[in-house]
Amino acid sequence: MKSPETAHAEAADSATLVRPGEATQFTRLALVPMTFLHQRGHAAIRAGGEYHRFGEVSLTHMWSRGQYEARAADLPLRSDQYLITLCLSGGCELQKRSHFALHANQAMIMPCDGVHGFSTTGDLETLSLRTSAASLLRAIGGGTLAPLLYTPIETAQGLPRVLADTMSSFWKSRNTLMAGDAMNILMPIGSFLRGIFEEKFKYTASAAAASQSLHWRIREDILSHMGQPDICSAACAAKRLGRSPRAVHAALREMGTSFSNLAMDIRLSQAARLLRSPLSGHQSITALALAVGFEDMSHFSRRFRQRFGQSPRAYRDAGRPD
Repeated sequence: MKSPETAHAEAADSATLVRPGEATQFTRLALVPMTFLHQRGHAAIRAGGEYHRFGEVSLTHMWSRGQYEARAADLPLRSDQYLITLCLSGGCELQKRSHFALHANQAMIMPCDGVHGFSTTGDLETLSLRTSAASLLRAIGGGTLAPLLYTPIETAQGLPRVLADTMSSFWKSRNTLMAGDAMNILMPIGSFLRGIFEEKFKYTASAAAASQSLHWRIREDILSHMGQPDICSAACAAKRLGRSPRAVHAALREMGTSFSNLAMDIRLSQAARLLRSPLSGHQSITALALAVGFEDMSHFSRRFRQRFGQSPRAYRDAGRPD
């Protein structure tokens, strides 16, 4: 069943005629979200589409035609939001500090901040996924999105093709998805983006690429040993990975984190997953906390509440079916 928000967007905004200075409900919800500032050479801008939100993830199918400028409608600007846009047909040119172009069968990742100038080629048709930077990075496995921002990703073959097909599949299934499916949408998208990143890094001998690669290896090592606090340390991880502790700390610092912060994030994320999983519904909260490496229950409860805004028990109860 469609939410009132979705139904309103579909009823009010399909094939909407957007005039200069106006912002429709659809564009406020869906794209950047954005407000049209002015158009160039056209009496009006035609834009329309359909928007669906699933918790912290939204999917938007949109078409538009015209030349216009747009900016993020959120105040303050939401630099913590990212947009993964798949161009289905047509194309557009974007002006954001530098000039970028997006054509059919290409995808592009961009932050939802600042003013973007758009000039469409024919009828532009796009499918976009919007989510927070933190959620997207968590799905990828941490690190940075910087290498692929505003870089057209060809989706004709390989993992980019799988990424495009997966986004299209989720869109086709939109009426059967619910708010709780947000991470089910994000996780495969993140996995494919990580594969695309790794393919790009394979031919790049940069320090940033090396740090990103090591960051992912450290993350996987933490996941493998998080239930063993005595050997889940930077020194032990460095030894298992054949690197020095200094290299481990430097790579994580380059990615904007530390070993302790990364380990805590992984433990809490895994605890949240286990608390909501039907496979671990018979296990006590204490047992689950121990399984992810927490030996002090009060410390676990305090850090869990800081991260998720509620106690572990309340979080588990909220996920149970009525």
